[in-house]
Amino acid sequence: MKNWLFNAIQNQPLLLPTLATSCVIAYADLGYILFLVIAALTCLLSLRFSKLMSMLTYACAIAGFAFHHANLSKLDQQKSLDGQLVELYGIVHTEPRPNRGFTQEVEFFILQSSSNHTTLVGRKILAHFPQETTLKIGQKVWIQGKAHTPPEPMNPKMLDRAKLIHRMNIALELKVTKYEFDSQLSGQYFIHRWAESSRVWIRHRLTVGIENTEASKIILAMFLGEKPQDSSEMMNDFKHSGTIHVFAVSGLHVMMIGLLFTFVLRLCGCGAKVWIPLVITIMIFYAIVTGMRPPAMRAAIMGTTVLIAMLIMRKPSLPNSLWLSALIAMLWNTHSLFLPGFQLSYAVLIMIVLTGTWWTKRWAWITATDPFMPRSLFSKKQRISLSFRKKVAATFSVSSSAWTGSSFLIWIYFGLITPIAILASLPLMLTVFCLLATCCLSLTIGSISDSVGSRINQLNAWNATATHSISKFFASLPGSHYQHKPWADGERIVIYSIPEGGSACYISLGGGLMLDAANQDEFYSNVWPSLSRNGAKLDSLIASHADANHIQGLSECIKRFPIQQLILPQSNDKSSAYTSLLDSARTNGVSMIEPQEKIYQISHEATLEILYTGSPDYPLADDRTNVFLLTWKDKKILFLNDSGFHFEQWLNKNDRQINADVIVLGKHSQETSINVNSLSKLKPHTVIASNSNFEESQNRTKQWQAQLTEKGIILLLLDATGAVTITHSTDVLKLETFAK
Repeated sequence: MKNWLFNAIQNQPLLLPTLATSCVIAYADLGYILFLVIAALTCLLSLRFSKLMSMLTYACAIAGFAFHHANLSKLDQQKSLDGQLVELYGIVHTEPRPNRGFTQEVEFFILQSSSNHTTLVGRKILAHFPQETTLKIGQKVWIQGKAHTPPEPMNPKMLDRAKLIHRMNIALELKVTKYEFDSQLSGQYFIHRWAESSRVWIRHRLTVGIENTEASKIILAMFLGEKPQDSSEMMNDFKHSGTIHVFAVSGLHVMMIGLLFTFVLRLCGCGAKVWIPLVITIMIFYAIVTGMRPPAMRAAIMGTTVLIAMLIMRKPSLPNSLWLSALIAMLWNTHSLFLPGFQLSYAVLIMIVLTGTWWTKRWAWITATDPFMPRSLFSKKQRISLSFRKKVAATFSVSSSAWTGSSFLIWIYFGLITPIAILASLPLMLTVFCLLATCCLSLTIGSISDSVGSRINQLNAWNATATHSISKFFASLPGSHYQHKPWADGERIVIYSIPEGGSACYISLGGGLMLDAANQDEFYSNVWPSLSRNGAKLDSLIASHADANHIQGLSECIKRFPIQQLILPQSNDKSSAYTSLLDSARTNGVSMIEPQEKIYQISHEATLEILYTGSPDYPLADDRTNVFLLTWKDKKILFLNDSGFHFEQWLNKNDRQINADVIVLGKHSQETSINVNSLSKLKPHTVIASNSNFEESQNRTKQWQAQLTEKGIILLLLDATGAVTITHSTDVLKLETFAK
């Protein structure tokens, strides 16, 4: 074992520098002493080998720690500008990305800033421009706005934007309020602009004759890495078959493009001094045009290293090429180490190196032949069969090793296991290779003749459709995948923390209910991630009142869940969110129930009563809020929503004795919150406020909270506690807050 380890290190001189660099970066970022110990042992181990290896290991470790520590220090300095108005001059560093149709965001490289914001110079900020703004990469522009750090996640499975932009080496976001373009374009972004224009040309050429079809989305996703829009069902087929990686331009794509052109150039009789430089150029061109994604650049570096070794008559070392690409990536961007794509890429390749031989033995039965039959006596048919079976066995071996390397990380990041990927990879890789080859043919011939290019694209569309059909078939097989769905079973109520007076509540009783769902933007930011990733079941919707911050997201629920019925709010034709909800319900055949004081049985142990509907004559939507009383086993939860003065009057005049263990309330747009004495008559032990700003001043809020405390009532403010999850356990309602 000792000799094997030393021989492996000796044959892979870049292994120790890569290991030491990754450990010191992890220590600088996470602070775990274990990483520092491993890095120190790695540096000491390097002393046993050549001086060059030892010096390289120490140099890379010191550089990695220094670079990452400096990055972290600068990010911390920038956070001190949170909430300040800044004026910046800089360059649009990346292509604009639409942000759910409201804004477009770009990474903005800062050249100048106002005198008290010099810490931003030479750094990047994530700028949000109005959707209608025309932006080009490399544009110079003056911008103004208030800098802010992204808020902490307050709901389950919500995207942690602070962590996301931190890994982009960015600390602040900026909503641009004023901007003025400079007529100049930065010359250093020539390659980026050229890559962007090349993508536009390629996108046009590959979709001539098949525009706006599902096949065109698949082709662009596989060749350019563009995520298909409005194709969630198709995406799920590829995800559940374990082949979603074909939609992200990675090392697999670069390798296939390299092999394709190697075959064509060698078939044309080109010598090594011709085809090797051409293939290297093509791989680098492809990696740049598809967005310079880390996996693609890593593959281009590895391929370049191997081909140059072949050109200079040296035996190429694939593991050493792997360590070289990792070392360059980490020193170029020290945050790369923590990105899922980086980890998945190298985990797969490392596992192929470590377990490839073991998996080859496991699949050896595919190539089994009669041991007493001499190979020289094989017929032509037998030789072809054996050659084919060897290729199949080799593919399954690589696929099994890759799955072994990626499955653990995929489970951690996505809660998904796809053992069927081992079998699905063989036909999928063949169709993907054919698709990429046909794309190259279309780009070549289509540039000469549009009609011929259109026919090639139509042929490629058939290939894309076949690829989708294969993934759909494997995804449908029993046991093909396992998705961790903690909300698919059990009963719970999740009250979301929605900013700016919005509201959303998921009730997993019966077939699943959604009581309000915030506005569209907040739905996709706060609500949809938890519903989709936790596997929430949902067949019914309830609207409290016709306020966009409450019901706009319900229209999105209809698009994404098999909704059967909808309890409507009081009508409000002036509300576009209300009319849009009605249109979505009619289009999808959802049964609409008019609001009336009535009790609905939603499960064997739960009923939902519309306690109060308000009067349709009230001018404000908040005064026409439906109030719901949920009886869950022997416990009662009262949803007051945004009801105010009129409901309080109704409550005080009503002869019926109403009790509630938990009350959920929001902020009336024109009034203060319901009187504490009125709330105390309901005898709750907890009040959950959907917005802490239900009072006009913080002092009055504290006074209101103190009055509740005097009555022995616990107050949970959602903007402080995050989402609140209610479960029923041994005749007790258990409340758990998201922010511990």
